[in-house]
Amino acid sequence: MAISEKYKVIQGFEPKTTNAAITSDYVTLKNSITATVVINLAQTAGHETQISLYQAQDVEGTGAKSLVNNVPILANEDVSVSDKLVRQEDGVSYTVSNTAKNKQVIFHVDLAKLDINNGFCCLNVRLVASAPIFKIWSPLTEMPAPVMTQIIKPRPVIVSMKEDILFTEAYIIDIANVVITLDNTGSGIIVFIVSTDSGTSWKGVE
Repeated sequence: MAISEKYKVIQGFEPKTTNAAITSDYVTLKNSITATVVINLAQTAGHETQISLYQAQDVEGTGAKSLVNNVPILANEDVSVSDKLVRQEDGVSYTVSNTAKNKQVIFHVDLAKLDINNGFCCLNVRLVASAPIFKIWSPLTEMPAPVMTQIIKPRPVIVSMKEDILFTEAYIIDIANVVITLDNTGSGIIVFIVSTDSGTSWKGVE
């Protein structure tokens, strides 16, 4: 028997990045015994994304509140290495590790875990937004990690960074990796310009 013949499969939200917070559709669990919530994440940059379960009295989200009763949670923090799901501590939310990996998280929800006595019969999933941060990894303990804050104007205005970040030759040699993440809304083109020879030549990354 095919899984779709035995179980109702519902997509809670369209595939998207976590640059902004995500709230899935509410799904009713009326006439159900259990529900399995499956979340797949493609994290191109490491971020401790928190995934939480919420309940409501209808699919419009009336009276929405966090699930209170803990449910079983399983997680695979790197699906490229193994398809094994590891049982986590029961809870109503799960925070993935700060690694740039493809991940899978599963919640098993018994209808009895919802506040059914007060009419709560619908479930949804919420993911927090990825926070923008600039990090530098270096074995030099005295090297502070520079932080940049830039306010971008609405398109189609071209915006240049208000300042450059310069590194001494010693710092450049010891930098192992540089990761830039950002939180943006709307659409536009973002280009980072990098020089590795004191500004003689530049490389743009879109």
